[in-house]
Amino acid sequence: MPLALFKGGTGNDFAWKLYGDQSAAKQLEQVLHAAPRYIDAGKFNQTLFINCLGVGFDGEIIRSMRAIRMLGGHIGYLLAVIGKIFTFREQRFRISNGTEHWEDRFLLVMVVNSSRAGGGFFIAPDASVTDGKLDMLLCTQQLLLQRLLYLPVIKKGKHMHLPFVIHRQGEQFTIQCNKPMDIQADGDLYTAQELTVEILPGKFCFRY
Repeated sequence: MPLALFKGGTGNDFAWKLYGDQSAAKQLEQVLHAAPRYIDAGKFNQTLFINCLGVGFDGEIIRSMRAIRMLGGHIGYLLAVIGKIFTFREQRFRISNGTEHWEDRFLLVMVVNSSRAGGGFFIAPDASVTDGKLDMLLCTQQLLLQRLLYLPVIKKGKHMHLPFVIHRQGEQFTIQCNKPMDIQADGDLYTAQELTVEILPGKFCFRY
């Protein structure tokens, strides 16, 4: 059964990916006339996600947002990010895509199916939901001033060339940490110490 997604959450990033910035009336017209198309999804351990997965920093942001969700997705997320910038301490991760391995303290550990998260942050600006691959983005440990300096750069999706950013596409990733970490998947909060993340090509059918 083909699906359609209308904006109504706090972030609406995946709805934006499929339908862009348009009114509900125009989107309904698009849905009624669009042919069904299959899109990819992701899975970590036994949990599905369709937009993005964030471990550590991003998970702690979602935990912080529980107190400020009434402010809305983008504003609430931005306030939580700014607050967490001052208090977050990077943990050491062991990450692999099967052929390459990374072990370091990372500020950002994200695996995304789509290009946007947090109500407007272009984490992986060129990510596609139909290419059969996930995009992994890692950002190594940063000083407070660097965090503040590069926040607007990441928001605009202009960070992919920076020397402390690692970007890979792949079908499966493993992520391990030395302690259980907060995890956000499509805005929901989880906790785990080890993750196996994989792509599910053509998992869902949407009209868009």
